[in-house]
Amino acid sequence: MSDHDDEAASGSDSELQSPLEEVRAKHRKEIKAMQSQVQALKKSVPKGDNKRKKDVQKQIEELEAETAQRHATELKAAEAEEAKAAAAAAAATANKPNGAGSGGSELAAATSEEAEAHDAADDSSSNKTSKPTRAQKRRDNKATAHSERMQRAEAEYQATAARGPSARDVEANQLKQALQKADLAIKTITSDGHCLYNAVADQLRRNAVARAPTDFAALRKLTASFILAHQDDFLPFLVTDSGDMYTETELKKYCNEIASTAAWGGQIEAQALSAGLQVPIHIYQAGSPVVTLGADFPGEPLRLSYHRHLYGLGEHYNSLVPSSSPDADASSS
Repeated sequence: MSDHDDEAASGSDSELQSPLEEVRAKHRKEIKAMQSQVQALKKSVPKGDNKRKKDVQKQIEELEAETAQRHATELKAAEAEEAKAAAAAAAATANKPNGAGSGGSELAAATSEEAEAHDAADDSSSNKTSKPTRAQKRRDNKATAHSERMQRAEAEYQATAARGPSARDVEANQLKQALQKADLAIKTITSDGHCLYNAVADQLRRNAVARAPTDFAALRKLTASFILAHQDDFLPFLVTDSGDMYTETELKKYCNEIASTAAWGGQIEAQALSAGLQVPIHIYQAGSPVVTLGADFPGEPLRLSYHRHLYGLGEHYNSLVPSSSPDADASSS
């Protein structure tokens, strides 16, 4: 069965699932998506670039920890909800009158005997089954490790909560206030290394910019080509770890990563996009004025939001839409 079929089946049975089962199903999908994201990050590391490899590994660990923490919190809430529902059901059952006459007792006894016989048959059958396979053991070990990470994350979450609002919460509240003043809201862009380019692509589609590419791959190539063609404008801002300006070889390598990997894009790339597309870009961020790129270009600006603390992976860009838009995230408007 395909993933699509699984989702369809899951959707048709959603009314039969308990809140806890729904949360677990949601978590399985999110873990699968996270694993794909992790693989994309690993593939984005150029061969032999140990510094980038170390940075990506740190990002992956932060992503896994953040996911585990959130899952632990959501599971805890779902378990509490299910326990509350079970208690209510038990109370309702206790308040119902017992069945009349001895027929109810006889039926209960018969049902009990049948259940015991069924359990005995199950026990007998289970004794005949083979030992767990190596694949099953690996799955069990993986599940145990994930559970342990979730427990650690929950402990960290509780410790963080005791210290007050997190940097992520503070940033979200400040940005929300700024966006409300501009009658804007966030449209979430996937955090996969391509967020800047996908956010710009979304804005280009919305603004119907003539002859502009509207997919991240084309925008990456445009960015790389523009930086290479205007090296003098960008080299002063591109330096090595030791503080030296990039050589021509290093610049070409940098631009090749922009064009062909999931390397994260920042303000340098945003500046190149604005100039290459000849459109203004406005970037909203918490606690700071709006960053305006390409102010001399005509037309409606592309509007993005910049987030430093939104994801464990680090900095992130989203697209901004009118607060009345159906694409607007309810939490940001």
